[in-house]
Amino acid sequence: MIKIAICDDDLNQKQNIKALVESVFIRKEQLYEITEYTSGEELVKDMPEARYNIALLDIDMPTMDGIE
Repeated sequence: MIKIAICDDDLNQKQNIKALVESVFIRKEQLYEITEYTSGEELVKDMPEARYNIALLDIDMPTMDGIE
């Protein structure tokens, strides 16, 4: 199973990214799990327990962005 984190403060962008990722994994018949975050802080808070194979991060968020 591929574990994916999507972190974006823009709900529409997050939904678009999720739909695109899902379509790829469904087409490849690959098991996946997507966890969504609305801020870098939320993602960092989960990091001790959560392990992701792929992290898709927004680089323009108000406080902690994807680059930080």
